Amino acid sequence: MQKAIVAVSGAVTALLLAISLASMVMWTRNIGLAEDWNMVAAMTGHEHDLGAWLWAQNNEHRLPVQRIIYLGLLRATGDFRSAMVFSQLLMASLALVLMRAAFLARGRQARLSDAVFPLALMHLGHWENLLWGWQIQFTWSVFLCGLLLAVILRQRGGVFLKAGLLTIVLLALLPLAGANGMIIVLGLLPWTVLSGIAQLRAGQSRAARRGGMALLIGAGLGVVSTLVYFIGYQAPGWSPPLATPHQFLHAALAYFAMAFGPWARAVPWPAGIGMILFSSAGALFALRHWIRVRATDGPRALGLALFIGVNLALGVAISLARGAYPSQMPDRYALFSVLPLLAGVMAWDLYGPRRAARTIGAGAALIFLVALPLNVKAGFKWRYWYEDGMQAVEADIAARTPLKAIARRHREFLLHWNGAMLEDGMTQLHDAGMGPFATVPAQ
Repeated sequence: MQKAIVAVSGAVTALLLAISLASMVMWTRNIGLAEDWNMVAAMTGHEHDLGAWLWAQNNEHRLPVQRIIYLGLLRATGDFRSAMVFSQLLMASLALVLMRAAFLARGRQARLSDAVFPLALMHLGHWENLLWGWQIQFTWSVFLCGLLLAVILRQRGGVFLKAGLLTIVLLALLPLAGANGMIIVLGLLPWTVLSGIAQLRAGQSRAARRGGMALLIGAGLGVVSTLVYFIGYQAPGWSPPLATPHQFLHAALAYFAMAFGPWARAVPWPAGIGMILFSSAGALFALRHWIRVRATDGPRALGLALFIGVNLALGVAISLARGAYPSQMPDRYALFSVLPLLAGVMAWDLYGPRRAARTIGAGAALIFLVALPLNVKAGFKWRYWYEDGMQAVEADIAARTPLKAIARRHREFLLHWNGAMLEDGMTQLHDAGMGPFATVPAQ
């Protein structure tokens, strides 16, 4: 029976991955969009200082690892869609890892409700993240953060050497995966430090002591990565002012509502407040458990409570920093906002009232299942905008319109804030014989 349940959750993951890949094949193009054009000079060999380019800020964010991965994919394939495939595989892998972690956290007990992980991470409401190459910057960060959640869930007997080494890598990489990763690392420092010290003091086994030392090393490297992040840092001059209280409230409710998918942005009060209360209650259950049984299951409970808390704090920070934008909270933040919800599901499962354990997980999975059509509809809004713009670009390519004219006509769609980069990028792709622009006249 357990194998059958695991197979069902795995099949849901495979099906959603297949749908996402099919959507990419049918509706996306090998044409860069927005920040994708930042990659072209390095892709075609025209970037003369790769070190400075890797360390360059994108808004407030340092993204050297994502840039390296994306550049490797582009040089291997010459296709912007390669990063879309990578992002989709990341989310499918994360869903499987979290299902495995939940299975082990319950004492090797699988539930059909574990399908909540792929249903929450891979629906087409995440179109902007899964089907836009540059959004590897989000999916990579979410993947690292989700792996930390998996480590925490599996920690009941302690973090041993393998998990400890993984934690070192995750804590070192997260601050270099964007400012959001830095917030996560700093928020989880109490867990890494207290758990590491507890394991060293307990001294039950050599493996436990090594794991404890690994946690402390990871905490130190996380702090070092955070400090390195600010070397040469410059606050973006274009950033909006902090949101007013009214703007903040509107943005925060939309952000947390999108944990259920972008469709829920239309009902921010019930969805946003419900998500905050649900996740916060899970964190309180975990914190209560940590206070009661620190010596046994305490480290896992503390980690889960802090994971929920720091991810909620991340939503507050994003809403404060982005709430003054005249446009609505972008769909892409749905991947960030869903993490504390999934952690909350597990906190209720492990530490909530016993009668609620099965009901909560099943209810969450059912909500995402019922909301699938609504999330597809929300994702297709982005798809229609994208396809309309790309069809217009392709029409000019088919008409052999000169590159400069294409860049001028479609700047608002392709890269509205930097016409020179767009024109240079098209020229570099043309000269390198890469993609659709290879056949377009340069003049």
